[in-house]
Amino acid sequence: MPLVSSREKLVLAPLSRLRRPAASDAARLAMLANDPDVARMTTRIPHPYDQRDAEDFLAFCETGHETVFAIEHHEHG
Repeated sequence: MPLVSSREKLVLAPLSRLRRPAASDAARLAMLANDPDVARMTTRIPHPYDQRDAEDFLAFCETGHETVFAIEHHEHG
């Protein structure tokens, strides 16, 4: 069963955790979201998706208009 920490707003599970996105996620987000197969399966991710798109999205996450989580795998980040 996942462990939920209200103090840090994250959810811990055996192989991953959900956490708030951070500005330091921009490069990895841009790399992963730029995959055409990812864009094809979504309605809100543009393609191509670059570093600026990632930075803009992460800045939006900071506004608090939507609840957004980053999924972080314990071994793969």
